Amino acid sequence: MPASPKDFEPLDFIALGEGPGIVMIHGTGADAEYNWRHFLKSLTHGFRIVAPNLPGSGKSRPQTNPLEVPTLAAQVVAAADAAGVDGAFDVVGHSLGAIVAVGVAAAAPDRVRSLALHGGFVTAGPRERLMFQMWERLLTLDKSLLARIMILNVMSPALLAGASQKEMDALVGMVASDLHAGMAGQINLDGRVDIADLLAAIHVPTLVLASADDQIMPTYHQRALAGGITGSIYKELPGGHGVPFENSQPFLSEIENWISAQHKQPNTTT
Repeated sequence: MPASPKDFEPLDFIALGEGPGIVMIHGTGADAEYNWRHFLKSLTHGFRIVAPNLPGSGKSRPQTNPLEVPTLAAQVVAAADAAGVDGAFDVVGHSLGAIVAVGVAAAAPDRVRSLALHGGFVTAGPRERLMFQMWERLLTLDKSLLARIMILNVMSPALLAGASQKEMDALVGMVASDLHAGMAGQINLDGRVDIADLLAAIHVPTLVLASADDQIMPTYHQRALAGGITGSIYKELPGGHGVPFENSQPFLSEIENWISAQHKQPNTTT
């Protein structure tokens, strides 16, 4: 049973523009403004963009209980309602946001027009649990080391190969300063993800995007995600897991083209 609004705190969110709704859900440790900064202006022409901050990000307070996909999905729908989005909306999710986006479509199929999922995965296996357990511990023990590990895994090798030592040191400092205790709950959920049972409930047009050099969630994860959603479209982009920030233009073009295509055909979700 979906969580009711009485079961959770409302999420902080950014809302811009007017028109049909697009809900954009950020990834682990990011926030709505940073994750979608290249999109918030571009996509606001003719659309109502709603970008919620998951618990622990932005002004959304961390939850005392472990995060769960169904509750997050209900919180996202409530944020869309609070932002004045009526009827069905498109959902774009990056990384953990892709997981939550699937949860939204499964729990509220009448509210979702389409999905665009980047860097998502179906199940956290031993490899993923090992990685996220390390992140969770280092978040407390050594943020500088965690920053270095995340940079190596999030950014593409080509991008890092072109950086000077001064630029690399500055990047480490910037990432370390952005790491915060609130992201612990998000990392913990990453290590427990299992949305396999939700995929059969997805019956909306779905685009699954992978990054060719993704070292956090290699492309086999996105192939499995696409394989579990009937009729989904799978595409690969150059870059690493952080392609929405490091090489935003190809990613932005894919999302813009996808959203545009959904609004040129009849909406069958309402």
